Amino acid sequence: MNPGILLLVLVIVILLLAFVGLIIAAVVIDKSTPSTPLVIPTTPCVDTVDLSTLYQLPGTLTPCYQNGRVTNLYYLGEVTDYDFVVAPFPTAPVDVCVGFCTAVVNGVCSGPDYEGKSAEANYQACLTQLANASCVPPMPIAALGSIAYYPLSPTAASCCPASNPNC
Repeated sequence: MNPGILLLVLVIVILLLAFVGLIIAAVVIDKSTPSTPLVIPTTPCVDTVDLSTLYQLPGTLTPCYQNGRVTNLYYLGEVTDYDFVVAPFPTAPVDVCVGFCTAVVNGVCSGPDYEGKSAEANYQACLTQLANASCVPPMPIAALGSIAYYPLSPTAASCCPASNPNC
């Protein structure tokens, strides 16, 4: 028999044995490791919230301006403990909280300090504040009648006042 063919057959047999051994090892490891199911909420938070229990935006609250035009955004920091600009559309918490960051390097938020805390500390606190284990965020935090309002950005930085509508 040709030594090249013999060597090829031998390599194929060794590879098949290694493959079968890996499958057996995977089955044994899988059966010996107890599995705990990860419960991931599937209900959107807006479906779990009674809008009447949220902070009701008063008619006297001035909306934000952008590029000289009035918007349907509001800054809540002057009337509530929430330091957010809110909008009538959902924004993912990570997209809201990244507003504290001017850069993210190796997973760490960097940027200017705000209210005596680092950008990373503010980013983490923001994520914690907007997290909800019982529903799929984003969670509305205010309402204007039957319209839910969600955090859009942290701080008032993206909300120009009527006195300076082009800020």
